Amino acid sequence: MSNSTYQSPRTIERKTRESLKAHSSALYRIGLGEAIDGNLTGGIETLRQAVFYNKENINAWNVLGLLYFQTGELGEAERTWRTSLKLKADRNHAAYYLSEIAKEEEMVRRMSESITLYNEAIDQAKSSSGDYALARLKKAVSMNPRFVKAHLLLAACFLKKGALKSAEQALAGAEAVDPLNQDAARYRKIIREMRESGVEDRTEREIEDNTENEAVQRRLNAPKLENFNGDLEVSERIEDRRVVLTQLIMFVIGVVLGALFIGYLYIPQVRSAYETEIQSYETKISELESEKALLSEKVSAARDVLTTITSAGSDVADQALSKAIAAAGELLEEWGE
Repeated sequence: MSNSTYQSPRTIERKTRESLKAHSSALYRIGLGEAIDGNLTGGIETLRQAVFYNKENINAWNVLGLLYFQTGELGEAERTWRTSLKLKADRNHAAYYLSEIAKEEEMVRRMSESITLYNEAIDQAKSSSGDYALARLKKAVSMNPRFVKAHLLLAACFLKKGALKSAEQALAGAEAVDPLNQDAARYRKIIREMRESGVEDRTEREIEDNTENEAVQRRLNAPKLENFNGDLEVSERIEDRRVVLTQLIMFVIGVVLGALFIGYLYIPQVRSAYETEIQSYETKISELESEKALLSEKVSAARDVLTTITSAGSDVADQALSKAIAAAGELLEEWGE
């Protein structure tokens, strides 16, 4: 019994690795579903778990990078795709994504500056300099309208000052990119509760927002607000739409590839494994039945010998006993083999 349940360390390691890969593949499918349903932030979190359980899940890495890009986090997208390339250099879509982004220098510049402004706004918000944080966040979302985290932080700053309508406008910007964002839903619930409790909505002027003050603008490091016109040129808008459409197409391709992987690779492998295991059991059953028939024949022969010994004389008994000893010897030789 103990021999049949024993597993070597190598076997345990292999089974553990296979289990982790299967779990990672399942998380990858869930993350794809969340992204398709409009929960990009939820999809990001799920795909991060997928690559945690199996760092070689290239599909998960690449789709994770696409979701980062779609939510305005260019730096995270680039780091994710570079990680994917390190794991698999040949025939990897990550190389194409990075090469396409490198062609869009103006887009990369604006997205990078928006992230810098966002990080500065976090520091300003922590130091209670809310007006300076608002200035940076307003410019960040203007330069990078798909920057979900910047929209959410802007909404939080407005909420803190009681500017409920301005907070809702900031949340609308986040939901336009990530419709099922859980933080946005939570903020909207807070706004409803504040209104139901009689909290008076304040305008941006009433909260003494100094973002239009020239002195505050000069305090900003880089890029400066006075050099920003607040609107993208028509050509830039067309270019942005083309880039977004390209990334959307690539995302759909990733979904299709994931479905093909599941339908044509994973499922047949599981079916083949089960069929092999069933054949193994059938072979063992056949062998056991053959051994049973052989033992039955030997038992029957032994009974005949005993009958002869008890019913015949001593001479016959001696002859039968000799035959029995010879038969036993043959049987022992067979078992020894």
